[in-house]
Parts: sequence; C-alpha cells; structure tokens
Amino acid sequence: MASARSLHAGLLSNETPNLRPTNYMGKGRGRGSRSKNTSNPSAPPGLVKKTDKEENAKNSPDEVEGNDAAPKAENKLGLLDLLQTMCHQHPNQRIIELSPEDESAIVEKALESISTGEELRNLVLDIYNWTLQDPATTSCVASLCATLAKFEKDEVNFRSTLLKPLQEDFQSRDQWRKEKQTRWLSFVCFLCDLYALMKTAADGYLHILVEPVYSCLDQLLTDNEASDIQIEYATLKLKQLGKILQSNQPSQMELLMDNLRTRLLGPGTTAIGRLLLLESIELYASGWQFDDEAAKAYDELKQMTSEKA
Repeated sequence: MASARSLHAGLLSNETPNLRPTNYMGKGRGRGSRSKNTSNPSAPPGLVKKTDKEENAKNSPDEVEGNDAAPKAENKLGLLDLLQTMCHQHPNQRIIELSPEDESAIVEKALESISTGEELRNLVLDIYNWTLQDPATTSCVASLCATLAKFEKDEVNFRSTLLKPLQEDFQSRDQWRKEKQTRWLSFVCFLCDLYALMKTAADGYLHILVEPVYSCLDQLLTDNEASDIQIEYATLKLKQLGKILQSNQPSQMELLMDNLRTRLLGPGTTAIGRLLLLESIELYASGWQFDDEAAKAYDELKQMTSEKA
C-alpha cells in the first residue's frame, strides 16, 4: 500500500495526486501471496465528523416541507411505531440495526394483524416513506422487507407494492434529488440494500435493479456537489455490492470506475472524499478483496485524514 500512503499528503491538499496506472490494474502489487481480509467493508468511526442530524439540519425549507408532504398512509396497526422503537443505532452512527429477534417480532405481528390488501399496501408505503428520511435505516429495513417479500393479502403482494414507489422515484429522481438531498441519499442506499437482500423465488438477485443501482451510484458519486457524507455512504454500498454488480454488468463497472477516477482527480473533491474514492478504486483493482496490509493502511489513512479535517 505504498501508493496509498504516498497519496496522503496530496489528499490533504488541493493538488492533483499523482496516480500510477498500475494502481487500477491490480498488477505488480504482490497481493496474491498475502492473507485475505474477508470482513465486510464498513465505514470506520469518526471518518466524517458531522452527524447525520447535523447534516440534515442543513436541508432547505423546501426539503423539509417535501418530506412532511410525502404520502403517509394511516398506520392503524402500529407496526411502523414498533419498527421505530426496535431500531438500534450502531456505534459508528452510520447504520441503524434491527436484531433478528426484533425483526421476527415485527414479521409475526404483521402476519397476525394485517387482514386486508389495503392494510398491507398502507404498511408498505409507511415503511418506504419512513426509510427515506434517514440513510442509516436502509439496511435493517431492507432486511425486513426481504423477509416480508412474499407476504400477500387480497392479491396485494408486499414486494410488488414496494417496488412500485421505488420505480416511480427512480424515474422522477432528476426532478427532486437536488432539493431533497437526504431523501436522495436514503433512496440510493435503500435501492442498493434491497438489491443485496431481496431475492427471487429461485434465491437469485433481482436483475431489474442492476441498472438502477449502477445509475444511482454513478449519479451520486460523480456529482461535484455531493457531500462527504454522501460519498461515504455511497462508497460503502459500492464496496459491499461491487463484486456482485461487476459479475452482472462488467462493462458498466468499468465505466463507473473511470468516472470515479475523473471525480477523484477533479477539483473540489475534499481530502476525505478523495480517500474514499481511491479506496473503492483500489478495492476494484484487487478483485473486491483487500489483503490485511492494504486494509490496515486504509484504516490508518482514514483516521489520519479525519483528525486533520
């Protein structure tokens, strides 16, 4: 990881870092002989000092009004309240967790309480709109949705009902994403998590989500106005899904990486933003798996960069 360490000074300045082509081809690095770090990538604590609440406080009045004005179905059954109560904040403050026991309790209550298709439709819309208020909730909610995917009442299917607003928001995203930054980031994260967790009847990935996931990640990560928090969340999802996405659409992954390099080298990207983008590019070059030395080097660089920010 000498290349990553040598970039640290450049990352902390406004100068364009000097990147060697071999960094992105995965050659000449001796990675194959080292032990592999198989743990899932996660955002380290303290990487971005601002909390989500502080970031959300910057939302414009239009965005706040837009969130309040989002369609909200009547939550007669209290299932959304139960979900909100059971969610637990992860120590890194970027992930809200739902324990398997709590998820099972919510699923059991849903199966027992929902008696009509209209109640099921209202529950799905409640969950969807609540999830898009905070990107930290998307992982645990996607897991819950995957468990409830086959639930059906009066020919109303949970998964089909959920995919409808997801598709509508994807198609209309250019009309609202600039004014509703928190909802936009939450939408991208939720889309990625649903792709990772919600499977087909044959236990395969939902291929209809591949193109939307690529499009949204590219749009968010290459936006010159994207905040460090947005880059942090988006690169986390990319690191988690990269291998799966590349196996489905390798040419699109290559194009996405080209766009990330352009963003990395371009003006206006902060030191933390550059480091997060570089880590994703290097991980791609390493076959989506860092060896222990590389993983440790990036952890140290993130800590050093966050302390100087």
